Amino acid sequence: MTANDHVFLGIIAVSTLIIAVVQIVILIGWFAAARRINTAISSLEETAVPLMSRLDAMATEAVVTLSSVRDQLGRVEHVTSDVLYRIDQAVNRVQTYVLTPARRGVALLAGARAVVQVLRKSPFAR
Repeated sequence: MTANDHVFLGIIAVSTLIIAVVQIVILIGWFAAARRINTAISSLEETAVPLMSRLDAMATEAVVTLSSVRDQLGRVEHVTSDVLYRIDQAVNRVQTYVLTPARRGVALLAGARAVVQVLRKSPFAR
């Protein structure tokens, strides 16, 4: 082996050592970044837990409120149908007790008018 061979072997050895050191530094950087990301995710999870519990409470309250509204609407529907039924009964009573006799009276007047007109045109009326 010549002196130049030893120099080239030394250059190769130093280059390999530099590449190994760079790879170790990159690996340490990746571990540090992974630790920061893990810490950030843990912090985000801790922050999100109260928010999620509040959202869950709001959803539960919304379900209870909707149930209450549904019950109230059922009551309103029942009262409305009862009022409409009573109005229908009242209208039927008005027709039975007021309009039917009024129609009969109008029919009697029309009959009386027809009789009067017949009597006016009768030859015996002169």
